[in-house]
Amino acid sequence: NHTWIEMNQASADIVGYDETELIGRTDQDYFSPKLASEFQRRDNKVFETNNILEYEDKNRWADGKEHIAYTRLIPIADPSSDQPEYLLRISHDITEQKAQEAERELLLSETEVLYKGTRDISGSLSERQIFHALINQISLIEPCEIMAYRLTNVDNEPMWAVLAAVWQKLDNPTLPVGTTVFIPDSPQNRIFTSTTPQFIETVATDPALSEAERESIAPTAAKSLAVLPLSFIGQRLGLVIVNFTQPVVFTEAIRRFWLAMIDQTGVALHNRELIQEAAYRAVQAETAAEVARVASSMLSLPEPLMMGVLSVKHWPMYLRPCAQSGEGSSMLDFLLCHKRHVVRQAADIPTNTTTWACQGIPG
Repeated sequence: NHTWIEMNQASADIVGYDETELIGRTDQDYFSPKLASEFQRRDNKVFETNNILEYEDKNRWADGKEHIAYTRLIPIADPSSDQPEYLLRISHDITEQKAQEAERELLLSETEVLYKGTRDISGSLSERQIFHALINQISLIEPCEIMAYRLTNVDNEPMWAVLAAVWQKLDNPTLPVGTTVFIPDSPQNRIFTSTTPQFIETVATDPALSEAERESIAPTAAKSLAVLPLSFIGQRLGLVIVNFTQPVVFTEAIRRFWLAMIDQTGVALHNRELIQEAAYRAVQAETAAEVARVASSMLSLPEPLMMGVLSVKHWPMYLRPCAQSGEGSSMLDFLLCHKRHVVRQAADIPTNTTTWACQGIPG
């Protein structure tokens, strides 16, 4: 008849009574009809099969909290008939254990998502790919619109913001890519220059927003928004604004995930700048090396000049007096011209002579 004939105080605490008060009672006296019926159904199954039954269930106990219990129902047989006459119910409160398991599973899940997001962002080859990889990760939370801006700084202060990438659930973004904002004149000046993330769950009433900022946000129809600055070691690189058209609670898990993603994006953008700078320097170095190589392969200067002088008799030339050399000069310069070629040769000549130059070369 499912009567309780023995009980310890831990079991009695479930219903909030002293153990002595519960002897001779049944499940129907303290639990809802539905729950009491389920308890007795399980008891009957053990009596019928003479097998141990194990299960977990979650119920509200006398302390007002929900507890998860792991229970084993063990049949106790009558020695004369070998049929179960009594049933021993042993329960363990595993609420805390389940919470730890859930936390561990959440951590593993977050770690997997973080790994994938970090890999996608760090593996992007261009700035455009970096922003799109970041947007793909943020959009997992299903916002309405995501806008990623690239900042241009003057004296380490953001001066312009250029919309580098945008995502909108209905494919109808508020602003087109390439939109440029002059930050000092923008009503969202404080938002664009923020160095700390902001998670605004209620745009209409949040004291962190001014009325001017609320009005500037109105075209997006955002009810909640997040402002995620992109930076690397104090250098401001960009900004991501995430809009939700329905109120959102930014849980600790969401915040951790997004902050990890923007940190990785800041690193990726900085690395991209370093790569571009290194490539530019490599081009400079290659150019300098090529110039040095060509210079080192040239003949010594007197040789081509002497060759030009020796062949001058074969070149049509028109010479005219150009200038008088000063007294004491021992050199006479000739400009030898043939079509577009010019060579210069010096030779020992007597003093007080005339310097000549080419003119009027036909063709």
